[in-house]
Amino acid sequence: MNNYGLVLSGGGAKGSYQIGVWKALSEMNIKISTITGTSIGALNGAFLIQEDYELLKLAWTHFSIDTVLSVDKEKWNNKKMYNKKYFSFLTVIKNLITSGGIETKPLEEILRKYIDEEKIRRSNIDFGINTYSLTDKKPIEIFKEDIPKGKFVDYLLASSCFPAFKPVEIDEKKYIDGGIHDNLPITMMENKGIKNIIVVDVGGKHTKKSKPLKDSNVIYIRSNRDLGKTLEIDSEKAKENIKFGYLDTLKAFNHLTGIKYYIVYDKKCQFIKNSLSKANIEQFFGINNNFPFLYKELLSKRFFNFIHKYCDSKKRKSNILSIVEITGNYFNLNSKRIYSVNLLNKKIINEYEKINEKDRIYKLINYEQDERKLKKYRREELINNPKMVIAAFYIDFLIKNKYYPC
Repeated sequence: MNNYGLVLSGGGAKGSYQIGVWKALSEMNIKISTITGTSIGALNGAFLIQEDYELLKLAWTHFSIDTVLSVDKEKWNNKKMYNKKYFSFLTVIKNLITSGGIETKPLEEILRKYIDEEKIRRSNIDFGINTYSLTDKKPIEIFKEDIPKGKFVDYLLASSCFPAFKPVEIDEKKYIDGGIHDNLPITMMENKGIKNIIVVDVGGKHTKKSKPLKDSNVIYIRSNRDLGKTLEIDSEKAKENIKFGYLDTLKAFNHLTGIKYYIVYDKKCQFIKNSLSKANIEQFFGINNNFPFLYKELLSKRFFNFIHKYCDSKKRKSNILSIVEITGNYFNLNSKRIYSVNLLNKKIINEYEKINEKDRIYKLINYEQDERKLKKYRREELINNPKMVIAAFYIDFLIKNKYYPC
């Protein structure tokens, strides 16, 4: 098995996601030769190299804002702080900054207590971080062998010195967060000659990020969910993010599939895919050869375009998974756990059996009038509410095929 380089981006409180990534990589026995990190990615990377996963997880799930910053906790937690209607991000920072920036003394004390510099230096895993020198007005990309002894914590603090924080001084020079230059230090990894790279990106869309060379083998791990605000330190959100990091990593390495859901693609369910065809769809809507070509195309595109818009079809094993996810989402099934296709089907049928006969989706499957009117009703609803109709189609498919238990 190839060794990988692991790139950990900056992202503040969203960095809890990276802890779940590490857990999944460890369980899959993915070997990491080098870690490069920016900001919170640098801090996480240091603790992971120390093999302090449990300590790091405990810290993330018990942190509060006053644990790491010298701020008034009640003022910080004011709900209006993140309400754009009342405060912009810049206004929040402006109100919080005093005496040259927010003090990070609590964070420094934590790092000096728990970072084992010698253990990191002895580790077989190489480690690189970046920061930005305000004094020299240039980025600093540095690996552990080039960090002066006794200065390890200083450089970690420098890399994670968010622009609102008080700059870190090292040898009479001032440094701030490396994300100013590169929030995703892929180039640092490639400069070491490493081509197999896992990139964990929890940074915002507008942060600066280096891009891999064409000959690099890069696996991106990102969440399509809301991981919270950069400075929103919340233990419950951290627990949720750790779970997402874990599940998204299993998905990135094809142990799970899905977009909204985390699905084990059981080959025993392959016959569901094989049984579901365009003919099933046309039959459901009562489309036949007498239909005008353009009308048939309109309905077909409405059906399939919604599936492909809803899900990334390039990553799907089949359209069936898209349809299953749309149906699960229609019933608001829990999307924070692992499912087999069979289990999702059971949950879908259970939810369907709870609905009232007056419910629109029930009528789409069991319309009391004749079949011709039923299929016309389905076609009309497809134009207005494709999610509901696709869900109805799949439920009808499961019922007619006796639910296909695996």
